[in-house]
Amino acid sequence: MNKKNIISFSIKFTLAILTIAIAIGLRVHSSPTHDSSLLYTPTNSALPDTPISSSPNLYAAGGCPSIDCTNLAFRHIRDRHCNASCVNDNKSIFIPSYCGSEANMRKFCNAIKNSNTCVEKHQNNGRIKAVATLNSNIGTSRNNSCNLTRTGSVIYDTNGNIVVTQFPGQ
Repeated sequence: MNKKNIISFSIKFTLAILTIAIAIGLRVHSSPTHDSSLLYTPTNSALPDTPISSSPNLYAAGGCPSIDCTNLAFRHIRDRHCNASCVNDNKSIFIPSYCGSEANMRKFCNAIKNSNTCVEKHQNNGRIKAVATLNSNIGTSRNNSCNLTRTGSVIYDTNGNIVVTQFPGQ
């Protein structure tokens, strides 16, 4: 290969990689539906989470509209964040009003989704973590010495449109 062919190949290869990176990184979001009555899983990787909001034009301010709260991992959330102990099991635990039924859990998910403080972050495992601070305590956070917190997280899988988990704290 001569120098001209090598440069041409390098440019084409770089453009292909950038195109793939952009396709993976960008998501199309619909407009959020806000319900004013609602406005009241942590990665172990050493690499930091990357805020979605640091990329331009991904979603409008005022919520995390890409979360689909219709499909929740009900049993996982119930068993680990409702029927456990923050101190004994090292789990963040919801207050009772966010437990007991899928409707109550969906209420929490929608409150995070519609909060104007919601920020989404890509996790290294491909999932997205949405974190917001609500107007009242939602439970106890294991990352805050099991003290009450108003901050909550929803982790969802964009491939299956499922909320994988949600919990008090970050």
